[in-house]
Amino acid sequence: MQITEKQRNRILQIMYGAGYLLLMIATVFYFSQIKVAPYIFSLGVLFLVVVRVVLPIDQSDFRTRRLNKIHAFATLVLVASAYGMFIHHYLWIAGLLIATILDLYISFRLPKQKQSN
Repeated sequence: MQITEKQRNRILQIMYGAGYLLLMIATVFYFSQIKVAPYIFSLGVLFLVVVRVVLPIDQSDFRTRRLNKIHAFATLVLVASAYGMFIHHYLWIAGLLIATILDLYISFRLPKQKQSN
């Protein structure tokens, strides 16, 4: 069974959304002192890392390359935040905030993809 490009992109979109949903759930669980919160957070980060690795990087212009590097940095900050959550260090919150702000910035600055139907 061959996966088409459209199906692949849809799977990556679902993984990306699920990753951020898991991050939000884990954050609420952590402050509710539920013990599985670091594992759920790490699973969400894993989803985001997989999407980041599998997604093709657009090398067309300098601006897009720069935004992709910022996105890679935000993903690495999330990995460090997951580690901070496991060791119960409060700075994981700052890492999550930094990654969120960077992703928000990237979502507004990244050029829109041309849709081919």
